[in-house]
Amino acid sequence: MQPDTLTSTITCSGKPQIKIGGSAKTFTVNLHDINGEDVPDYPVGDWAFYIDDSDISELIEVIPTDLPQKIKVKFLGDDTYIGKVVTIVNSFEDVTASLQIELCAL
Repeated sequence: MQPDTLTSTITCSGKPQIKIGGSAKTFTVNLHDINGEDVPDYPVGDWAFYIDDSDISELIEVIPTDLPQKIKVKFLGDDTYIGKVVTIVNSFEDVTASLQIELCAL
């Protein structure tokens, strides 16, 4: 399958929020074909994390799961980040998906 016929989406468990000091949140990336059908057994791309276009990977703990398309994410920053929006990006070849998550108080 060619990348130009694929799209991807990122979903999260529960509300699109990460609680500072809270437990890890689960995120899943799914690849879809030109008809919108899920593509099984695909390679998972690279994950990246941004606030205001700045890479914040050092503030993120990524916890692998049993499934390669799922990760758990814990925010390591302090309360000064409350109200900020984290953009989570997964890129596989020319296919990119993103999801915005608000940082909130515990």
